[in-house]
Amino acid sequence: MTVNGDDMVVNYDDMAVHSANVAVHDTLKLETFRYLNISNCTLSSPLPKELGNLTKLQILYHFENRFTGEILVSCMNLKALKAFDLSDNQPTDAILEGISSLKELTWLSLIGNNISGTIPEDIGELPNVSTLLLWNNNLSGILPQKLGLNGNLLSLDVSSNSLTGSIPPNHCHGNMLFKFILFNNMFMHKLPGSLVNCTSLSRFRIQNNLLNSTIPHDFRLLKNFSFVDLSKNNFTSEIGYGSTLQVFNFFENSFNAELPSNI
Repeated sequence: MTVNGDDMVVNYDDMAVHSANVAVHDTLKLETFRYLNISNCTLSSPLPKELGNLTKLQILYHFENRFTGEILVSCMNLKALKAFDLSDNQPTDAILEGISSLKELTWLSLIGNNISGTIPEDIGELPNVSTLLLWNNNLSGILPQKLGLNGNLLSLDVSSNSLTGSIPPNHCHGNMLFKFILFNNMFMHKLPGSLVNCTSLSRFRIQNNLLNSTIPHDFRLLKNFSFVDLSKNNFTSEIGYGSTLQVFNFFENSFNAELPSNI
């Protein structure tokens, strides 16, 4: 464990502390913490309720543990929280319900938690959220229509879930989105035409969905594209690409066109 008294920073990372709950409970009595990292410690049992006392906490990392139970209850008083990583745990509550009350949140990662249910519409009302990582869960339903309307979204990854419906048009509202990852879901219909205006986009992965129709013609003009994967869908339009592309996968589609001669 390392403690920085000036910034009230505590790290428990990379420690095999199966019986460290006592130490963690003692730590949580310090209400001046701004940063707390208890990740990768093989910690188990429910998350201590004392966590809610850390009302000045801005960064909380407790990924790669074995926390179970109603984790959200312990976190809802953390109104100053900006970065929250709960990846690779075993929450049993509807962890996404109520997240929208954390108005300062900019970075949220809930990867690999076996979370089921839908993504609440009000998660799109978080005014500052820029990074949302929800991949490798059991989420269903549609992507919130409001997600991205805050104009701050930089990275969205909801891959490897069971999401469906159309891809909403607002994710690049502020033209800051550079990573848009949706593969291994059941998204359908056509790509939103608004994507051609997302000049910030660099990585776009939508393979293994049920998307069809044509690819917007001006898609090839996106100047920052470096990695694009459209494979395993049912696109039917001609193939286009920009000069900045480094990786372009488009196998298992129904393109009715010739391979460009200048590829």
